[in-house]
Amino acid sequence: MNDENNPPTVSTAKVSCLTTHATDAVMNSILGNGWEDIIIPRRIVPPNGYPSPKMWWAQWAMKISYPTLVGRSFAQYDSPERKRDTDMFSYTEQKLRGTDGPTFFLSNELIDALDRTDVENAMPMEELRFPHEAMLFVLPTSRRFAEINGVFGSNSYVTMFTISQMDHVKYGKSYIVTFVDCEGVTSHAHYPCQGTYESQMSEFGRDFYCSTNDAFEAFKREFGVEVSPSQLEADKWQNGMVVRMAWKILCAMNCTNDIVRVGGGVCREARTKKGKTRPALWNPIILDLGERIRTEGGDSSGAGVKLHWRRGHFRRQVCGVGRSQRKTMWIKPHKVGSL
Repeated sequence: MNDENNPPTVSTAKVSCLTTHATDAVMNSILGNGWEDIIIPRRIVPPNGYPSPKMWWAQWAMKISYPTLVGRSFAQYDSPERKRDTDMFSYTEQKLRGTDGPTFFLSNELIDALDRTDVENAMPMEELRFPHEAMLFVLPTSRRFAEINGVFGSNSYVTMFTISQMDHVKYGKSYIVTFVDCEGVTSHAHYPCQGTYESQMSEFGRDFYCSTNDAFEAFKREFGVEVSPSQLEADKWQNGMVVRMAWKILCAMNCTNDIVRVGGGVCREARTKKGKTRPALWNPIILDLGERIRTEGGDSSGAGVKLHWRRGHFRRQVCGVGRSQRKTMWIKPHKVGSL
């Protein structure tokens, strides 16, 4: 079984990210020019090397809004699998729009550090505060995060994902992770806001298909494609990697010692001129490390040891009156030893 450290094999064929131009062409054909003003609540200028967040909103519109906007229905929404996926995506959109959820661009340095950081198996979800009820995270295209050869037979990597909270009858609160890959394919995972990292990863981390046989039949029925066990396993691995990153992001955003935000705010005010409205543009908010990770040898604790990475970890520090509370600290990964 593949895990975080043993990704499925991916061919070296070039994967092209779903570009802004491609998104514009599709959406213009359905809604006409200026579709962004209808769909997107906030226009954000993405930094160089990142896909535009409007790709997420376009995917939402194609998945949720097309039947309403063009007066059509699609057969694939009749199946339980597609209805569940559509419902989760729709709920995420409502939370992002209704709570004015922020969009964060993750720096390569932050992703590298989180990839090299362990989460304590006993880390409880109940201790993690959600900074916002819904958040959208955009990954740099150079990262090719969780790249696979998936069920549709083409290489793909994750370009952006969301985390949103919802009320749950059984658990009180739960959270949803949705993501979009470079081919414009979406997926989701749904978790209770309780239990430990270990229990969530083992019980829910890969369980987003009812069963292998159900998944085979679902893809054949809905998309007319045959999937192999290896392709299905790769898809599950990709889903699990996104959830692991979501957990780590929540842990990091709960820490007081490392995450910083760069940017944000309006860079161009909205205005109307000659009957035409020009929307406001917003600067991107970049989530980055508060300080750079040490990349040189010479650490005294590694004297006489070959230069290597020491993995990072999140520490639950005892604090408060009577030592009854916990705060999350991030011990970043760093290199120790010498050449």
